[in-house]
Amino acid sequence: MAVSGGAPRARGIPRADGGPEDVKGFFELSPDDLRFARTHRGEPRLGVAVQLCSLRWLGFVPEDLVELPQSALLSLCEQLEVDPDDLALYGTRDQTRSDHFVAVRDRAGFKAFDSAERARLEEARRACGKRSKPEARC
Repeated sequence: MAVSGGAPRARGIPRADGGPEDVKGFFELSPDDLRFARTHRGEPRLGVAVQLCSLRWLGFVPEDLVELPQSALLSLCEQLEVDPDDLALYGTRDQTRSDHFVAVRDRAGFKAFDSAERARLEEARRACGKRSKPEARC
């Protein structure tokens, strides 16, 4: 999956509280995710985990991470053994969040949507338009 190069934070988290299926599906950290989050000390640990899970859940990282559904936040805090208040302290410096986002994006298997990706997408779109059978899926 491709995302824009910088940390995409234009949209917010959906208002509805994450249900048990969202928490289990998107906010349960694998052992490798836990190791990744634990490479960061203090409040960044929770912020990095929230970015990682939000990116997987929503496809972007919201501007205001503290809008995370309470059930999801508490689940992450329990897994990481951190205080929920740590999230309010995270990313007071935009550069911190941006730097962490690059690592999170890579960890989540996303890649930057840069000019090379745009060109690849345009080429695929053109190739698709040249197919002789319009009903063929590209």
